[in-house]
Amino acid sequence: EKFPGHTSADVKIGNNGRSKGYGLVKFSGVAEAQQAIENMNGEEISGRAMVCQFDKIDQAKRKSDDTNEKIRDCKNLKELLELHRDADTNHYYLSNYWNRLASFLFNNAECKNIQNNPELLKPLVNQTLYFSNKLRNPRSLAAIANAIAKISSRTRKSIIDSEKLWKMLENNISEAAKTKTFKSRDCASILWAFAKINRKSTRVFRLMENQVIMNYDTIESQTISNMVWAYAKLRQPSPKLFDAIS
Repeated sequence: EKFPGHTSADVKIGNNGRSKGYGLVKFSGVAEAQQAIENMNGEEISGRAMVCQFDKIDQAKRKSDDTNEKIRDCKNLKELLELHRDADTNHYYLSNYWNRLASFLFNNAECKNIQNNPELLKPLVNQTLYFSNKLRNPRSLAAIANAIAKISSRTRKSIIDSEKLWKMLENNISEAAKTKTFKSRDCASILWAFAKINRKSTRVFRLMENQVIMNYDTIESQTISNMVWAYAKLRQPSPKLFDAIS
């Protein structure tokens, strides 16, 4: 009761029925857990000082959750790019940065900002290309392709090094398809992105077709619509795919 937000507590008990001297307390949020740690670390129980810290197993997830929350909390392009500039250099959050960036472009002022200052996106583009050999997650590849297509479409202008980005996406999608399973919605998102910028990549379309056919799952109507639109826009024939989703 002293610290709100705790959801469970588990004290580890040995074979002799006595406490092993440690346990795990779970909280509903990071802030609540941090408050408890700050207040209880070093406090004495039965003459022994407690050591309170985040569970090491959850530390990576906690850091990931914190970073993703900061990305979502950015209110404009400037805040997002400043967060990206000051953040640790890694590839884990690239798709989230691209997604959040694309969401700002419903604002005409932000569109004009990128149109007039294309160099603003250079750090994010450079990082994406730098970590290209690590980008193999189907969901991330779909998200990045989708976001870049939206940015190019809404600003009516190709972003810096767009050709390098699309070639990287083509290669990485091809490599990922060899060992990973793409969900139908990710396939549809990739196809939509390539069609949106009129990039006719027979290799990517064929791979996504095979993924949908081999790993057929429940397909939502919007997913089907996006795939049909992409094939129609680029005049890509795909009788096998249409047979599978019909």
